[in-house]
Amino acid sequence: MADWSQLPPELLPLIAKRLETRFDVLRFRSVCSSWRSSFPPILYPSPQYLPEKTKGEKDWTLLEDRVEDVEDITSLNGKFYAIEKNGRTIAVDQSLKVSFIEHVGSPPTDTSRKFLVQSGDNLLAVEMLFLVNSFGNVTDNVIGFRIFRLA
Repeated sequence: MADWSQLPPELLPLIAKRLETRFDVLRFRSVCSSWRSSFPPILYPSPQYLPEKTKGEKDWTLLEDRVEDVEDITSLNGKFYAIEKNGRTIAVDQSLKVSFIEHVGSPPTDTSRKFLVQSGDNLLAVEMLFLVNSFGNVTDNVIGFRIFRLA
């Protein structure tokens, strides 16, 4: 079996440019931590309609509906995590128990983005801070990071 984490890093942006759907991006970023950190998640608008259920499909059971403005998702050690723009992290364990982790980082603004990053067996919340120019506009220039480790 191939060790995809050993792929030359200069090839990752070439692969990432060819990803067409949010699922392609999610799968790409799920390969390993180096692939995940090489390409940010792409935010897509929510669909305007949902396809109808076909024969034989089961219904979904809503686990949590108090989740808003999700900026990133990941899974680690059998748990699913999502981080909201406000820094609150949602965790879902294998028994489908939903729990909430206190807010990390700055209050929600357009001057920062929050990501979840795996580092070994650790889950990190990374807040990327952007430069605001003299006109008060947020630029694409990253001026720093704040990194938090889930205890």
